[in-house]
Order: sequence, then structure tokens, then C-alpha cells
Amino acid sequence: MPIFPKIITEFIWRNHLKTYSHTLFEYIEKCVPLFSPGTKMLSPYHLYVCPLCLNNYFAESKEGIIGNSEFSIDHLPPESVGGEFQIITCKRCNNKAGEYEAELGKLIDFGSKPDKKYGSIFPKTMVKSKETGEAFHAIVKRLPGTTSIVFNDEAKKHNEELKNFLARLHGGKLRSLVLSVPSPDLEKIGKAILKSAYLLCFAWWGYEFVFSRNAEMIRKVLRNEANYPTRIPTVWNSSGGDGISQGISIKSKDGNREAFIASFRLKGNNENFMVSTLIPNPTEKGWQKLFELDKFVKQKELTEFQATTILRTVIRSGYTIARNIIFPQE
Repeated sequence: MPIFPKIITEFIWRNHLKTYSHTLFEYIEKCVPLFSPGTKMLSPYHLYVCPLCLNNYFAESKEGIIGNSEFSIDHLPPESVGGEFQIITCKRCNNKAGEYEAELGKLIDFGSKPDKKYGSIFPKTMVKSKETGEAFHAIVKRLPGTTSIVFNDEAKKHNEELKNFLARLHGGKLRSLVLSVPSPDLEKIGKAILKSAYLLCFAWWGYEFVFSRNAEMIRKVLRNEANYPTRIPTVWNSSGGDGISQGISIKSKDGNREAFIASFRLKGNNENFMVSTLIPNPTEKGWQKLFELDKFVKQKELTEFQATTILRTVIRSGYTIARNIIFPQE
């Protein structure tokens, strides 16, 4: 069975082993069930376990690369919306996530006609004639006191079918129109963003995060076995983030480190966004704390919190240590 597709070069899989396998040392006993009976125990420094399912692995042995699954490159967020980070996950987890990650693309392109004058985004619309079944793309333009259906100027000049359609419409020959505005599945979008936030935490902290109780709870949310304590994403900014850096930050209030926040950019055809999701701190009450924060963020902006960016130093620090970093002096 091939372990890697051609896109996963030796440099990529070796870099993953070098970066993450050392964080697996304290959890190697949890990996024993992965191996077939009689398999010689592998060194954690040559082992990589899929961070999403913890059921599939690849390892470097004297016989070469061995494993129990095919692996793939997982972009976070998805490559279709500009994902800049890459993590190796098993092919099964990557393909399964594709079922809900496709909704992110629909959301990004849902409003792809920004209007700078009025600060709004016009949703894409399909205009269909009930009489003939003809359908054409347009946008619904809502301005103060008016709502208009606007077709693309170039299409009106060069698309003969659209020109004919509009002539009959303006001539009163088409009396019944149906407007269809796509509505992305918000539950799937939440799962896609949470999955990317989870892998971002793995990229920052390695297996100390993956084998934590909070990470286990997040995996249950992704499997539809639990609900997340706070809305996903917690913050959605079309302005580029308003000071929130891409990556992992500590969110604190009045000097108390209350949670982490995972942030990344989503890129559409005409608009870019920064999405940020609260991640529980590594204490016993970290998960419960998010319920309290959810009530706060629904009433106020996260600007009342202090954000301290954590550099990606997975080799030197982890999930627990990251919470105890010293804030720079004001």
C-alpha cells in the first residue's frame, strides 16, 4: 500500500517527523493499539500519527516507510479559500472533511460584489423565468430606499441569450421570475473552521495538544457527538483582522489568561477575511470557561480582551507552557 502521494516529498514527511514526533514521546503508550501483534515497538522519534483520528500512522523503520493508511496534504484552511498552512493527515480524514469544507467556498463567494460607497456586500443571485426556465446570474443591490436586480454589464453587451431575455423581460413578455440566493450551511462552515483551528493548534503545539482532554472534546464536536461551547468563528472580520495576527494568540482580560484564539485568513475572489475561534486553555476548567466567554462575546466585541501572539515554536514549547508565557511590558 502506498503511504504517500507524489505531492508528499521526502522533505515534507521528514520535516513532519522532525517537527512533531518528539512531542509524541510522553504519549507513546497510547499508540500501542495502532500496531499489529508482533510488530516491534517503534521509537516515537520516527513515528507520526494522524492528529485528527489518532488511528492511522506512518513511521520510518529499517525497512523504510511503513504505515497502516494512505496520507495526504491537508491545507488549513482549505486550499480553495487560500489555505496557507499544510499538515499531513490521513487520506480518510482529509476526504471526510471535504464534505463540509466545501461550504467555506460557498460562503466566501456568497457576497463577492463589495460596494465601497455603502460599505455593503451584494449577494449573488440566480434569476429564473417561470415561463421558460431560463436562468442567469445577477446580484441583488440593496441601497437606501431601493432594491434592484443588476446583471453584469459585460454580459448584457455580449451574451445574446441574456440580451434576448432582458428584452422580453422589459417588454412585459416574462411576468414571473424566481430569485434563488444560495444559503451556505452554517453548521458545516462551523465544523470546517473548527477543524482548521484544531490543526492550527497542532501545528503550534504538537501532540501535547492532540492528546489533551480539550482536543478530545473538539474531535467529538467534529464527529457530531458534542456541541462547541462558543460560536464558530468567534470573530469574523472582513477588514483583515483588526490587529489579530494569523496563528495562535492568548486572549486575556484584566491580566487573566482566559483562552487561546486561533486565527487564519480566508481568501475569496474579491474579498478577504480573518476568522478567529476561541480555543480552551489547558486547565481543568478550560472547556467550561468558553461557555462564560460565549455569553460575553455575544454582547461585546473581543477588543475588550488583550491579545498576545504566540510564535510557532512547537519544538520548544507546548499547549500547557504556552498559557504561562510572560506578557511584554506595556
